[in-house]
Amino acid sequence: DFGLERILEVKEGSNFPWLMSNVYDNETNRPLGDGKETHIVKHHGWTIGLTCSLVEERICSNSGVRLSQIKSTQYFKKIVSEFVWQLDNHGCNYIIALTHFRTPNDIRLAENAEEIDLFLAGHDHDYEIIKVSNNNKVTVKSGCDFRTFSVLTLTDSESSVDVQVEKVIVDSSYEPDPQLAEDLVHFQDSVNENMEITLGTFAVDLDGRFAEIRTSETNLGNFMCDVMVASTNSDAAILNSGALRSDRVHPTGVFNMRDLMTILPMMDPMVVIEVTGEKLVAALENGVSQYPKLDGRFLQMSGIHFLFDPTAPPGERIVHDLVKIGGEFVDPDASYRLVTITYVQKGKEGYDMLATCPIVQDEEQCPTLTTAVQNHFEAIKIKEGKTKRKTSHRQNLVLLSRRDSRFHPKAFDFMDEINDAESNSNNPEEAKKTANEQWTTLRLVRQTLSNIKINQDESSSQEDSEEDS
Repeated sequence: DFGLERILEVKEGSNFPWLMSNVYDNETNRPLGDGKETHIVKHHGWTIGLTCSLVEERICSNSGVRLSQIKSTQYFKKIVSEFVWQLDNHGCNYIIALTHFRTPNDIRLAENAEEIDLFLAGHDHDYEIIKVSNNNKVTVKSGCDFRTFSVLTLTDSESSVDVQVEKVIVDSSYEPDPQLAEDLVHFQDSVNENMEITLGTFAVDLDGRFAEIRTSETNLGNFMCDVMVASTNSDAAILNSGALRSDRVHPTGVFNMRDLMTILPMMDPMVVIEVTGEKLVAALENGVSQYPKLDGRFLQMSGIHFLFDPTAPPGERIVHDLVKIGGEFVDPDASYRLVTITYVQKGKEGYDMLATCPIVQDEEQCPTLTTAVQNHFEAIKIKEGKTKRKTSHRQNLVLLSRRDSRFHPKAFDFMDEINDAESNSNNPEEAKKTANEQWTTLRLVRQTLSNIKINQDESSSQEDSEEDS
């Protein structure tokens, strides 16, 4: 989750081998993370060969490594041909594949890779023991977060190897390990110290006050959503303002880990969905439906431009003709790549229209928003050469070009036309009435546009600060 550099640090501090059999670093032309392609273990007369495989999307979505920086081989073909052949030549009489796939891909691999004897799988968080029907190959998924693990017993017979799996549940029935308990105290102290680590600096105050962030666009919301877009390569981002919890202005200057955790204490997972223009507009309608209440559903966003009339009935407040995404008018039937947090994607806060949208990258394929922000600051340091590293891999940076055209230019033309109508008409009130037939409440539209212009200017200052930092 924290990039390739961190992987290399952890790898150097461990006393066991790290494998990477099918993804290669274009920078070094070696397996990513300098892992071994295969490994051999000799145990009680057995010579066991190990290889591994994972999908490239898993790496690119979570580790700050971009797709253009790596190359991968088709895992079925690569494992079965080259590496199994190598292990056979080293006298291996049993071959185990370590995988990081979703269950359907694990089943597909087990059905087709006859030369592999056993599959130890990850990624899915549920405990599973899967035996495929065509060859009786066993795949074991041992859960996550050390809640469970597996004890495997292999028994060699004349015709095959019998695999017995014992599931072990880690719970309070086990006595705490004294050494581990002592180590945890040390790590807790370390976490407290890390709260003061400087992530970066800002040249402007960041506004996270509930009174602002739950009723209007703010630069803190812009920043968070821009990072969401950049870290997942999405078209746009929406974030319920209730996820931003600091309720304060973060002053110009140093931005540290404590600031970040104050803003995002809940470690929200992100998810990328495929959303139609129609559903996107429906989500925007929900976002402004409770305005001016300080409601957590009010949206912060990136890559989306829209206007709303706060005096119109909820569900009819968005000016549909002016909604844009990525600088283009929204097509109700077109599909867009939208990143949000799982809380919103699952339909909370009235966003039920998003719950049925196809998932492009689930929460296991995306970093948490907290991690993405940390990686953003680290990426700036890498780009500016301010940190010594063994690799140049980093998360995508926020593209300032995404923010060049925040609102449709005609919106400001409408405001000018309104001003002209009031100035030139012999009956300004009649001019207002005529305009009001086109816009539900023209004065509020004009006021909204003026506020947008102010926010746009503030955002320009924020963008300059992002570039500086």
